[in-house]
Amino acid sequence: MEQLLLRYISGIASLQERREVMVWIEADPKHKVEYEDLLTVYILSIWNDPDTCNTPPPGMEETL
Repeated sequence: MEQLLLRYISGIASLQERREVMVWIEADPKHKVEYEDLLTVYILSIWNDPDTCNTPPPGMEETL
């Protein structure tokens, strides 16, 4: 599931994959926590990469 979540977070997941992630997140509160933890790591890794530090992940532009 981690690879699918990373595809979702990075904006490259297909429509079917995005739906699968949303169903998985909504199925269990622990899944939402796992997703949020991975999202945080992803965002921090982008901010620490000099090549991408000014580019938020897709869908996050308005939340940052």
